[in-house]
Amino acid sequence: MKRINILLLSVIILLLNMLFTNNVNAQRIEQGLRVGVKLPYTYDISYYHKFSTRIRMYFGTQIVTAPFSGTVTNVMDMYGANPNMTAILRESMGFGIGLDHGWQYHFGKDRRRYYIGLSIQWMWLPKQDIEDQVVDAAFADDGIGGCSTLEDCPINPMHHLYDAKKLTINTNYVNISFAFGYTIFLRSKNQIRLEGAIAKTIASRHYLYSEYRYISPFTERTNEGLQDIMLKYGWFPSINVYYIYKLRL
Repeated sequence: MKRINILLLSVIILLLNMLFTNNVNAQRIEQGLRVGVKLPYTYDISYYHKFSTRIRMYFGTQIVTAPFSGTVTNVMDMYGANPNMTAILRESMGFGIGLDHGWQYHFGKDRRRYYIGLSIQWMWLPKQDIEDQVVDAAFADDGIGGCSTLEDCPINPMHHLYDAKKLTINTNYVNISFAFGYTIFLRSKNQIRLEGAIAKTIASRHYLYSEYRYISPFTERTNEGLQDIMLKYGWFPSINVYYIYKLRL
């Protein structure tokens, strides 16, 4: 169901792209680069296209790295999430990269300084090492799949062929974000844009993996637990600051 909802949302965004692209010849085209930060979560760089005096679209990438690596889990802890579960998620948050695609509607009599925006953001956090004890602490006494701890899970008979590291985790998730922004006009090709935004996680996938042991019950339970937490506590307010450079007027 979650995949279907994401697919439908992607189709809607594609249709909007086609709609405004078909009307672009009647408008004054403006293109540019947008570089900035969503405090306190990601660094961003994107390309934007102005379809009219009111409508803009952007598409770009966002990066999670220091000093923002632990912010997502810290925010969910603040909301009351189980700290043993967010500790698992924190292990995958050291570095990540993703896509950000959105639309903005500009308004106001003074050069349309104000705008509202809606975007969809996808983040991929690659495989990271995680200690057995972090996972065991989250599922203590659960007896998952007949294993009270990861150490009790059956060993892969071919384990001697694999790396000594026993356990890794990777994560990806999708957010929907709403923003209210204000434009500061500088020189003809330069702007600063300030935004207040709120993002909501709508889907996520988490994969706990070991080549050394058979841990499928822990993998499934970890994914389900982290999905529940991100859906319930995945509300992320931010202050966004961007520098805009116009490439084409």
